[in-house]
Amino acid sequence: MLIYMKTIHSRIKQARIDSGLTQAQVADRLGVSPQSVQQWESSTAPRRNRLVALCSILGVDSNWVLFGGDAAPPSNNISELPESEYAFIPQYSDHGESGSGKENEHVEINGSMSFKKSWLSSVGLKPQNLTVIYADGDSMSPTISDSAVVLIDHSQAHPPVEGKVYVIRRDGNALIIKRLFRTSEGWVYKSDNPNKATYPDLTPLDNDDIIGRVVWQGGNNGL
Repeated sequence: MLIYMKTIHSRIKQARIDSGLTQAQVADRLGVSPQSVQQWESSTAPRRNRLVALCSILGVDSNWVLFGGDAAPPSNNISELPESEYAFIPQYSDHGESGSGKENEHVEINGSMSFKKSWLSSVGLKPQNLTVIYADGDSMSPTISDSAVVLIDHSQAHPPVEGKVYVIRRDGNALIIKRLFRTSEGWVYKSDNPNKATYPDLTPLDNDDIIGRVVWQGGNNGL
């Protein structure tokens, strides 16, 4: 029986155990290495195409794997979820680059993600202010992994709060996900990844637009 797990890694592991498959068997069916499956269960998240295939093999719903008990129960049909209990948050094709900027030339709504209204209310979030996008890159690791789903609250864009994580639109289209800090010279965008040679601090540009605060990414760690 599937139960609530705090992280996407623990949910993948539990689903695999419940399916009766070993890491090697899952890897063989997906055409990946057993090390990849081991990492999905401990530190990284599979990309979307891998996630869909993985959920099909394990017989679970991708919404549950991504969001756990705070989102949707294991159900293959989102229409089965009662609107009185669940809020359906628009999922955009935008990608937030955790590096220098992810260009999004064409943005579409790719369905929705379901969250319990009671949970949203308990953490002070209103459905009409929320959207979902995917993260790209490792600069915000370990807080936000590559390909992680992130929930954005657009009502918390301004004024920014020091030490919180935000989605910023650069050059009119590129998105970045960074933690904001204030210095004597103004705001600076920082990555959570300790490798500063690869992920240096960024200086805000005049046309930057903070579009919202990241409030959830399959768990609230570090947010």
